[in-house]
Amino acid sequence: MHDSNVGLPTEQRQWIERELFLRAFFPVKPPAEAAHRLAQMLRDRHVKAGDVLFEQGDRPQYAYYIASGEVRMHAPDRDDLVFDANSLIGIVDLNIGRPCVWTAVATKDSHVLELHYPRWLEILEDFPDFTAAARRFVATGLHELVLSFAPTGGFDQTSQSSAPAADSDIVSRVVMLRRLKHFDTATVQSIAEVAARGEILTPAAGELVIPPGTSRERLLLVMRGTVHVERRIAPFIRGTFGPGQIVLDGAAFSSALSSYAVVAGAGATIFAIDHAEIDDIADDHFALVRSMMRGSALHRDNLIRLRRKSVNPSAT
Repeated sequence: MHDSNVGLPTEQRQWIERELFLRAFFPVKPPAEAAHRLAQMLRDRHVKAGDVLFEQGDRPQYAYYIASGEVRMHAPDRDDLVFDANSLIGIVDLNIGRPCVWTAVATKDSHVLELHYPRWLEILEDFPDFTAAARRFVATGLHELVLSFAPTGGFDQTSQSSAPAADSDIVSRVVMLRRLKHFDTATVQSIAEVAARGEILTPAAGELVIPPGTSRERLLLVMRGTVHVERRIAPFIRGTFGPGQIVLDGAAFSSALSSYAVVAGAGATIFAIDHAEIDDIADDHFALVRSMMRGSALHRDNLIRLRRKSVNPSAT
């Protein structure tokens, strides 16, 4: 095969290879300009086995894409995690906005790309369509993690809520939304827009709210009563959601709901809003995007903790 990059200056060849790498391997293909800015932002690091990328308690500024090699993450109260090529590490802590929970150490000589988080956020804010697609990708991956907890999906332990039942007026919707981890750091204005654009559903007990296979992508928030979900294809999942809970939690921001039968329980009142409406609001309110990213990261973190407990019941 003819290599069109042969004969180019080294710096230019590396630049082209970086952009091609990003377009080929980034989870959601970015637009050309976004890819160019990503390539400009990323910094190569070649680390030796034993080198530390970040330590527990550090205030993170970077996520790390492992181009080659292997990195082990460990923490005193958690099981070790090992990541190899094509893994992105450190992003959960950054999205939650907390100090590093883990210490990351290269276990082999590795080539990593440093992703500067503040500049990454600037790119997300400047390319809302790419950002919406990226959020869908992350939520789809979160749903795949949920499926590994069949038959409960982990919802019985990660999505518990003590929120009281709420009325369906706009103010009550805003108050309920503000309590959710996916919206609690968004601006009041953006939450008010979400509350106003959605609709209230009052299905009868036993009524299908969303039949399996429905293509309409919606977010469902239980205001009163209960909502039951059942995934009728393997892996089989069943769950019940009550007041103050989003049906499927962070996985609801993907298209996963279409693979479930969603059935109303007694006295169910549901706030429903289409994904497209949320995306439209997020175009003008990046704090809403940040809040949804944080909520998905918290859900993932809760599932990782739950997995540790399932392996070691004495773990805290």
